[in-house]
Order: sequence, then structure tokens, then C-alpha cells
Amino acid sequence: SMMLYVFAAVVAPDLLSPDKRNGVINLYRVRPITGTDYIASRWAAFLSVMLIAVWLPEIVLFLGLSGSAPVPMDYLTNHWLDIPRFILAGAAMAVYATTLAMLAASFTTRRAYASVFLVGLFVISTPFTMALSEEIGGVAGQWLAMFTLTSIPVHVNDIIFAQVSEITEKAPSRKLGSTVLVLWYFAWTIIPGLILWSRYRKLAS
Repeated sequence: SMMLYVFAAVVAPDLLSPDKRNGVINLYRVRPITGTDYIASRWAAFLSVMLIAVWLPEIVLFLGLSGSAPVPMDYLTNHWLDIPRFILAGAAMAVYATTLAMLAASFTTRRAYASVFLVGLFVISTPFTMALSEEIGGVAGQWLAMFTLTSIPVHVNDIIFAQVSEITEKAPSRKLGSTVLVLWYFAWTIIPGLILWSRYRKLAS
């Protein structure tokens, strides 16, 4: 999953930063287009790329496992529920990464700055928050572990598949329960999305 975040950190700024640096946002509005139209189209375009990035390996893996099974149809019968699960889990990961990456990119005109910031944020937050949460312990440590940004959508993945991944196996935040973890995911997706929308609604108005 870390590679997905690095990919998002490198590609997302390329959609927004050059337009801000070159001051061409208003050129898009020569035709009747609003700030909402602009950022929604950019967000949707990048989400499409991210969905392909998360779904394609899962589809290839599933087809490979089906084809290598002694009786492929038996494998499909026993595991067909994995299809909607990895579609939903992949969408959750893609929406989360897309929104955070686009929000970070909206604050700078330099692609490199946004990329470095995002990679640093994702890479540094994981060992820092995990180590500190284990040191503090208790409920406070569990809540601190919630700020391990790379684990937020993985918790949702665990809930969808009803099994714990290696990434979140030792995460103290797991003890807070599924409802809290899902609500936390939506908070980290919807709120940044609203901030992103509000920034471009003002900038291009």
C-alpha cells in the first residue's frame, strides 16, 4: 500500500500545481466552468487512475488463482464474494489517497514540494505514531495510533474482508472497534474533500 501512496504523491501534484504556477485556471473558465467543475473533474480523473492502480493487480491475482485451481469453477463458486470485497476495499483506498494527495497539491505551485511533503507525511507518520502510541499505551495510545495515515484505509479493508492484515495486526487503534475506525476513515476523506472543494470554489470564483 505504501507504493500506492508514493504513486499518489508523485502524480497528484501534476494535475494541480502547474495550473496554479502558470495562472491558467481562469483560462479554463473562458467557457462556462466553475471552480467546482474544475476541481471535481481533476479529482475524478485522478481517482480513475488510482482505481486502475488498485483494482488491476487484484483482478489479475484473482484470475490467476482461479486459473491455477484444479477446478476453476469450484474456486469461483467458493470465492466469488471476494470480488465485491476487493472492489469496495480498493475504492476506499483510492478515494482516500486521491483526496489527501489532491488537497496537499492544492497548497503549492511546485509539484516537487507537494510530492516530498506527501511522501514524508505518509512515511514518517507510520513509525512515529506507532512507536509513540505503544509508549503511551491505554486509550490515549489507541487514539494516537489512529493518526497513522497509511493504516486508516487498511482498517476499512480489514473490516470488509473480516480479517486482520499484517499492517494493522499490532495497531493499538484496532481496539477502538469497527464503528470508530469506519467513521475515522470517513472523517479523513470527507473533511479533506470539503477543504479541497472550498479552496477551488474561492480561487476560481
